Amino acid sequence: MWNNLFEILKTPTTKIRLQALQVIRILTRDKTYLNETINEEQFEILLDAASIGLQNPESSDDVQTEALKILCNLVFQSPKCQELCLKNTAVEGILKRLRSCKEQYVDSNIKFFDMNLLFLITALTPNVSIKVRYHDGLVYLVETLDLMMKNAKSKEFEQQEIKLINEILKVLFNITVTEPTTVDEDDDQHLQRLAIVLHDLLLYDAKSKELTEGYHSNIVNLLTNIPISCMTELVPSNADDESEMFENFNMHSINIFLNFLALRLDKIFETSMANNYEKLPPILTVMIKCVRCTSTIRRYVRMKILPPLRDVKKRPEEGTTLRNHLCKLL
Repeated sequence: MWNNLFEILKTPTTKIRLQALQVIRILTRDKTYLNETINEEQFEILLDAASIGLQNPESSDDVQTEALKILCNLVFQSPKCQELCLKNTAVEGILKRLRSCKEQYVDSNIKFFDMNLLFLITALTPNVSIKVRYHDGLVYLVETLDLMMKNAKSKEFEQQEIKLINEILKVLFNITVTEPTTVDEDDDQHLQRLAIVLHDLLLYDAKSKELTEGYHSNIVNLLTNIPISCMTELVPSNADDESEMFENFNMHSINIFLNFLALRLDKIFETSMANNYEKLPPILTVMIKCVRCTSTIRRYVRMKILPPLRDVKKRPEEGTTLRNHLCKLL
C-alpha cells in the first residue's frame, strides 16, 4: 500500500494526490518499521510535492501543506530521514521560499509548516543547524520577523501570526545555541540586528495572556543565546512611553522581563511543581546578562527588586514581592 501511494504521487497531474498524501500522513504517525519503509526516492517525491525539492512541480497549497506535514512526521519519527536532510534540498528549499516571501504571496499554513519542519531538522541534526546559520538562514529569519511586524495591523498579533513567530523563534534558538568556532564580524552584526528585532517584538502582544506568555517565553529562551554585548539594544534611547524611561533609556523590555520573572516565581510558590522550577533559569539568565551589560539597567533592576528596606520586622523571605520570592529560593 505504501509503495502504491507513492506511485500515485509520481504523477503531478493526478487528481487524487491530496488523498494519497492524507493516507501517508496517517501512516507516518506510527514509527514502527518507518526506517525500513521509507527510501530516498520517496523522500524526494515528498519534497517535490512540498515545492522544496529539486523538481518543484506546481502543486496546490493544500498539497504542499499536506506534504510538509508528512515531512515533519518523518523527520520527527525517523533517524534515517534526519540523516537524509543532511544531503537533500529540504533546508535550501525552505530558505529559498522564505527569501521569496517579500516578493510573492505564500499561504500562512505553508509558512508555518516550513518553519515547523526547519525547527525539527535543526533540533535533531546539529550539523544542519550550523548550515542554516551560515547560509544566510539567520538573516532571512530575522527579515521575516521584521516584515511580519511591518505588516501587522495593530500592536496585537493574531493567533496564526503568533504561531508562526513562535516557530521562527524556536528555529533561531536552534541555530544560535552553539557558539561559532571562529569570530566573525558579520555574525556579530547579525546577532545585534536580532537583538534589535527582539526588542521590537516585545512591543507587541498576543490575543490572550496565555499566548503572550508563551510568546515572551520563546523570546526569553532565544535571548539566552545572545551575547552580553548585544543586550544594550534592548534599552534604546527613544521614548515610546515617557513613564518607562530611566536615565534617558527605554526600559520597556526590562519591565516585561521583570513581570515575566514575577509570573514564573508566582507559579513556583503557588503550585510547588518541579517543572515550574525548570522554567526559571532562562529568565534569570537573561536578567543576569542585562544587568551585566550596562550600569543603567543594573541601577533600574536594583530599584525594582531591592528598593530601600523600610520594614525590618519581617524576614526577607516573607511576603510576595520579587525580593521575597528570590530570597526564598536562595
